[in-house]
Amino acid sequence: MNSIEIINNSDWQVNLRILKKEISGLARAVFRNKSFNIVLALISEAAILKLNKQYVKKNSSTDILTFDYCTKNVFAGDIAICVDVIEKYALYDMDSFPVYVAETILHGLLHLTGMTHDYKKETLTKLSKKQKFLLKKNNININAFNFKKKNEN
Repeated sequence: MNSIEIINNSDWQVNLRILKKEISGLARAVFRNKSFNIVLALISEAAILKLNKQYVKKNSSTDILTFDYCTKNVFAGDIAICVDVIEKYALYDMDSFPVYVAETILHGLLHLTGMTHDYKKETLTKLSKKQKFLLKKNNININAFNFKKKNEN
């Protein structure tokens, strides 16, 4: 049985029903219709900094952390994203902010398939191309990833 759970502990709002539907579509494409159980946590920059220090031993914030609990038969994991950090990365091009969010979530899903990167240009380029290909191929409703600050109207 497939499941996507979204926990929003951030200062951002999004239509969770539509977001879950789009992430489920991406997960089916990434995991090639095999079973999956994913928890997506939207967290603050302070929370992702704490997790990054604890688990990755890096004293800096990041946009995403993926915790892999996959078994032989099920793709499973927790994906923590920080929309505040994603916003900083996308600041120079706010029109593509939803694309950055979608690609970041997709990045986490790809990690659960065993895809890794070593921050060398060629592996990051390969991963980025795969993300863009999957977004385009699956006709994702990019507006589902259009987060808004909770204090904005």
